[in-house]
Amino acid sequence: MEWSRRAVPVSDNVALRGVAAQSSQFSDRDAHYAIDGYRNTNYGSCTHTTQQTNPWWRVDLLDVYKVTAVTITNRDEVPERLDGAEIRIGNSLENNGINNPRCVVISHIPARETYTFQCNKMEGRYVAVVIPVRSEWLTLCEVEVFATVKTPESSTEAPKSKRTVVRMKIQSDADLTNQAVGDQLLQQLHVELVKQGVSNFQLRWRTQPDGQIFHREEEEKECGPSQTGVCGTEGG
Repeated sequence: MEWSRRAVPVSDNVALRGVAAQSSQFSDRDAHYAIDGYRNTNYGSCTHTTQQTNPWWRVDLLDVYKVTAVTITNRDEVPERLDGAEIRIGNSLENNGINNPRCVVISHIPARETYTFQCNKMEGRYVAVVIPVRSEWLTLCEVEVFATVKTPESSTEAPKSKRTVVRMKIQSDADLTNQAVGDQLLQQLHVELVKQGVSNFQLRWRTQPDGQIFHREEEEKECGPSQTGVCGTEGG
């Protein structure tokens, strides 16, 4: 026997982009039938687990959402099997996702009917339907999840910069009190830092308490006279 699956597709449903799984599978009724976008209620268009204790079905929405509502379509026969099922929403896969917070307990959905349950923007990546405690078959003809993507909280705190002070000894016969010479040294240092992969920084000479940048020092080593300056770097 062939089953017809023609129906009006369901739109505005984030579950359509998800990945479905279930605790077991009866015949060829796998988990994706509940998120195929069709509300057909005959057996050929619905999921079906084997009879087991705590049967569950779950959709991974592939992102964290604020779930406003979940809509479930029950099959055309034995609708009482879904009585007492729970909708669970959260970010954990512990115990196959059925330990997540509960949105609602489904008391009853009549045969061939579609009911919507409000979940008040519960946050989660996983939406699960589970029949707790008793041994049962779990059948779902369509599960629709209406939600908005959770947006990261924006920070109003201004970014902080890090300042590093570097003391340098420079061997040079040039007049380092000349601003143009100092600027040229900064440019050369900037080029070398970029070559080393440093980015997002500023360089400047730091004036010392006596108002000078460079001081001549006589070294006892063979390198001869040198001039010492203080270089400051700022990076974000």
